[in-house]
Amino acid sequence: MATIEMDDVVDEITYWSSVVVYYVLGANPPYSVMNGFCHRIWGKKGLDKVPMVGRGLFLIRFNTVEQCNKVLTGEPQFFDYKLLIMKQWDPGMDLHKENVKTIPIWIRLTNLELKYWGSKCLDKLGDCIGTTLKVDHITLNKERLAYARNLIGEGLDKDLPYHMWFMNEKGISMKQAVEY
Repeated sequence: MATIEMDDVVDEITYWSSVVVYYVLGANPPYSVMNGFCHRIWGKKGLDKVPMVGRGLFLIRFNTVEQCNKVLTGEPQFFDYKLLIMKQWDPGMDLHKENVKTIPIWIRLTNLELKYWGSKCLDKLGDCIGTTLKVDHITLNKERLAYARNLIGEGLDKDLPYHMWFMNEKGISMKQAVEY
C-alpha cells in the first residue's frame, strides 16, 4: 500500500487553487464552444486555461487566486440565457455536477424609502425573499435611486413573491414591492 504525504500533493493543490469549477445549468455545451466563451468573458482577466472534466463540466484556471476570487464574487454569468453554476475548487471536491437547489436572482425593491438603503437594512430585506448574497454596488453608492437591487440565493422549489412585509423601526408593518 502506498502512503501519500502532504508534501506529495502540495504542488498540485497550489496549482489548482486558482480554479473555478463550472457547468451550464440545464445544458451540456461542447468543449470548443465553452472554451471560446470563457476566453471572450475572462480572457483579459487572467484566464490561464479551460480544461474539460467530463460531459458539460469544465474548469477555468486563472493565473492567480485573486483573479479567481474576482470572478467568483462578480456578477452571475449566463450562457445562452442559462445560468453558469460556478464554485471554487477545493482539494476534497467531487468533480461531478450536483443537484442545484438554489440559484442567484437579482431583486429590485422599488420605491424603497431612502432610510432603508443602508447595507444592514438591505441585507435584512433581501433575507425576507431568500439569502442575501450581495447588494449591488450602484445601490450601495446611492447612484440610482429608482430601486435598490440585491442578489439573493433562492430555492428552485419556492414561489417568488411580488411583495414582502417587514416591521419598520417604529413597529409598523410595511409592504414592499419586489421585482425580479
